[in-house]
Amino acid sequence: MTNNSTFFLFLCALSILFAEATSRCICILYRRNIALLPSVPTQVPIFRRPLLALGFFLCAKLLLAKAGGSFLLPAVTTGVPGKAAFWLLIPGVFLLLVITVTDFEQRLIFDDTTLPLAILGLAQSIALSCAAASYAPLLKNLFAAVAGGLIFLALAYLTRGGVGGGDVKLIAALGLWLGPERLTAVVCVGFFIGGLAALLLLLTGQKKRKDAFAYGPCFTLPAILALLTGIF
Repeated sequence: MTNNSTFFLFLCALSILFAEATSRCICILYRRNIALLPSVPTQVPIFRRPLLALGFFLCAKLLLAKAGGSFLLPAVTTGVPGKAAFWLLIPGVFLLLVITVTDFEQRLIFDDTTLPLAILGLAQSIALSCAAASYAPLLKNLFAAVAGGLIFLALAYLTRGGVGGGDVKLIAALGLWLGPERLTAVVCVGFFIGGLAALLLLLTGQKKRKDAFAYGPCFTLPAILALLTGIF
């Protein structure tokens, strides 16, 4: 068996283990916030673990490509602050995957995930500023967080719950990771994808006009692509 095949199998096995561990973490998260759940889950959805495993596998491949083949010594960055900014992507992407699952399953984004996501985003902004020897990255990301949060807060008021408080906090946290330009692109793509998905659900009768719709995954998945590929 070649080294590439061995590594592929290792990555598959690791993704399955991470998916199982993450699924258990989500169950704990639900128990901690059971009063907020619209419905109490009696069993783990059958699709959760396979989709998480696929998500971890694809994210690991993208991270390796971004790092130049090594998580420990990423070739794409230089200096300790630059490498720290890269390493912070790993827990950040993990939290975004968890948010994707919880919002899809329960239409809820918990403070237990958005708060650490924001803290990690702030830490990465500081690391990027240290690497660039400039306050510009930190200030731009802080501006994106405040502006994005305020705009979505206004949308939450105007839509009377169409945009939830969890979405407001998520966008503010993403601003600390993405900055103004990439956050704008992610939000535009998210609304486009969300609009198409909502229209499809309405046309197929799976949703009614006043039903709640989970917009979180429409923002988290493009955000992961933006962080790992620079596609936006």
